[in-house]
Amino acid sequence: MKTVGVIAEYNPFHNGHRYQLQQIKKQLGDCRIVAVMSGSITQRGELTLLDKWQRARAAVLNGADLVLELPAVFAVQSAEGFAWGGVELLNRIGGADYLAFGTQGTDCSTVRHLAEAMEAESVKAALREGLDSGKSYAAAMEAAVRQELGISGELLREPNTILGIEYLRALKKTGAVMEPMIIPRQGAGHNEAAPGADGFSSGAAIRSSVMRGNLDSIAAAVPEETLGQLKELDEKNICDINRLFMMLLYELQMLNKKQLADIYTMGEGLENALLSKAFDAQNYNSLISLLQTKRYAATRLQRLLMYVLLRLSQERMESFFDEGPLYARVLAFSSGGQGLLREIKDRGRVPVIVKLADYLKSRDMRGGCLSPIQEMLAQDVLAANLRQLAMKLPELYSDFFRTPFTVRIHL
Repeated sequence: MKTVGVIAEYNPFHNGHRYQLQQIKKQLGDCRIVAVMSGSITQRGELTLLDKWQRARAAVLNGADLVLELPAVFAVQSAEGFAWGGVELLNRIGGADYLAFGTQGTDCSTVRHLAEAMEAESVKAALREGLDSGKSYAAAMEAAVRQELGISGELLREPNTILGIEYLRALKKTGAVMEPMIIPRQGAGHNEAAPGADGFSSGAAIRSSVMRGNLDSIAAAVPEETLGQLKELDEKNICDINRLFMMLLYELQMLNKKQLADIYTMGEGLENALLSKAFDAQNYNSLISLLQTKRYAATRLQRLLMYVLLRLSQERMESFFDEGPLYARVLAFSSGGQGLLREIKDRGRVPVIVKLADYLKSRDMRGGCLSPIQEMLAQDVLAANLRQLAMKLPELYSDFFRTPFTVRIHL
């Protein structure tokens, strides 16, 4: 039986995601789908609307067979790091036959061409130059392609196309045996703010509607499971990132200037701008606005502030990339996924974690020396804690008490 890998955030799981899973099974017939999913913080450095357990449950109830958590140190990355982490985790669990992903109005040959073009040394140099000048990854890639290849960068303004290119590059870099499988996105684009009228809305539009308390406008755009989860959100359990602002100010006081300069992706004297602006800001979001320039894109700043809160240094992050994903942490599975788990345990190169306490205990995090796998797991727990601290009634270290959701009917 074929196995298909999907790398996702499901923030939240909506009809577009369900369509992708349905199309995979329609095209391949009897197959199994393993989703590698961000946990508590997204690739853009934002807190997830629903927790990872809720999102994994919705995915399994709507077509996925197994949902694994992408470690936070790879989830909160630019497109390149995010794609590499997801692909490498799929490699380490024994691989899959296909890697499925969606793009907006772009066929596989176009994405392949752009991915191959990005491997040219001149393009890589232009990309590095753009990143060094402070451009976002998307803007730097667009400029590099236009400058070196004479190709319009318009295609690269679509986040899913950028990710598609990076998935193909990651497949090549890691020597993966997976074949790419593109499922064209339906309906609204990735960042379109208005809910769609065709049963498909972007994650951004859904999140915006939820924060405004307008669930009616997106009820037709999400599966029943997700809608039920969204209806349960209220002032007690919905995240407000501004609640992390005072913690951020505290961190900025506790870290000396060298420690702050050593935070992952800080560089270029950005620590000076951060220190000078932080105490003028009214809240977390306003600090992003004060820091944002053509040189410092909002997404880069959002990730950077998360690195500060997680105290992730350049050295530590480099070691995480050297080690790669060290485990497959299970969030949800179907009966078909249960069989896949048995295979992963037999052929995979990383341990399968069902119960966190078997590998990490809360006292370990407060104790001292952690092994590499514990270091990586601790970042997942801290990311979940940050998400909890953004709620009115936080429940810290809840990761230690949660177990995977299971559904006995194989969809």
